[in-house]
Amino acid sequence: MHTDAWSENNLLSFRIGEATVTMACRTLVVVGLIEALFPRGVIDLAERIAFQDRGESTLRSWVIPAARLEGLLWILLGRRDSNSALGSFLGIVGFPMLLAPKRTLDTMLALVYKDSKSIELAPWVVPIARAIGLLYILIGLKSIRRSKSTSE
Repeated sequence: MHTDAWSENNLLSFRIGEATVTMACRTLVVVGLIEALFPRGVIDLAERIAFQDRGESTLRSWVIPAARLEGLLWILLGRRDSNSALGSFLGIVGFPMLLAPKRTLDTMLALVYKDSKSIELAPWVVPIARAIGLLYILIGLKSIRRSKSTSE
């Protein structure tokens, strides 16, 4: 009887896990679609939320097309049959964000903005970047696990 209860709990956990993964995949597709269609609007919103002061910084010319491409990558990652290489890449990107979020943000800002030193981030951005890094790592691990289970 104890085994049956354990099996039911395990099955329930699996169903909840699958529902969560399905919802996360759909969310990625929607976010990716919005970013692919309206990259400037997404960037403007992110700046308003994350920057206390943008200073004299300006976006580099390649950023808008790159944001559109990022949106398309989110759409691909959100597909249930997505390529595990994309998920693995996301997992790798998560490590510096988790381990050194401030340094990673400074590097990313320098790549994306001219005069990035004048940008003042909101105080919550660094801890959230660390959490996003962890999320990326978990997505990468899930992608690898899914890839291994489908190949068996």
